[in-house]
Order: sequence, then C-alpha cells, then structure tokens
Amino acid sequence: MKFNACLTAAVVVVLLTSGCLTPSGGVPECTVRLDPDGCLYADGRPVKLGRLGATLESAGAGPSTMIRVSLPAGRTDALRAITRELSASGFRRVVFTLPTRASASLGVSPEY
Repeated sequence: MKFNACLTAAVVVVLLTSGCLTPSGGVPECTVRLDPDGCLYADGRPVKLGRLGATLESAGAGPSTMIRVSLPAGRTDALRAITRELSASGFRRVVFTLPTRASASLGVSPEY
C-alpha cells in the first residue's frame, strides 16, 4: 500500500515538472507568462525573449503544440515581439490571454 502511494506521488511529480503538458483534448500545450515587471517565463522558468523558442522546443514543444501566452494588463506592447519570436521558431498555434476585469455594480438589495 505504501509503495503504491509513493509510486503515485512520484508519477505526479514527474508529470508536473516535465515541461509542456497534454490536456485531455489531446493537443500538447505550453504556457508562457509575462509578469508586470517584464520578466518572461516559459512553463514556470525564467527565459529571455531571444531563447523563448529554443526553451519551448527543449521542453518538448513542436509545431502542433498550443502555446498559451498570458500578458498582464497594460503590457500588450510585448505581444508583437513575442509573436515574432514564436513565429520565427515555427510555432503557429499561439493564444494570447489578458486578465479579465470583473465588474460590480451597486444596486438595491432584493430584501428591501
């Protein structure tokens, strides 16, 4: 019983640290994140823009891999540079995401 629990834990650790992942839809996916300070991360590891494509390839990404790029609010200026770098490296499936803004309005409570 202990062996199975340890084996399961080891498999989970390997899957979480193995770079690009394949979600249930079957298309491999990598994540790239730009923080508000301008630091770029590929699958959680810091990377320079000029090494982004090579870093993703070493993590197992290929031309059919979905690259999900998360940009902070107000940093859409980096969109063109990241697109250029990924395109030059042969990545064609790129999705950019921006933070969603929640809106709230004050109204009259239904209890009154």
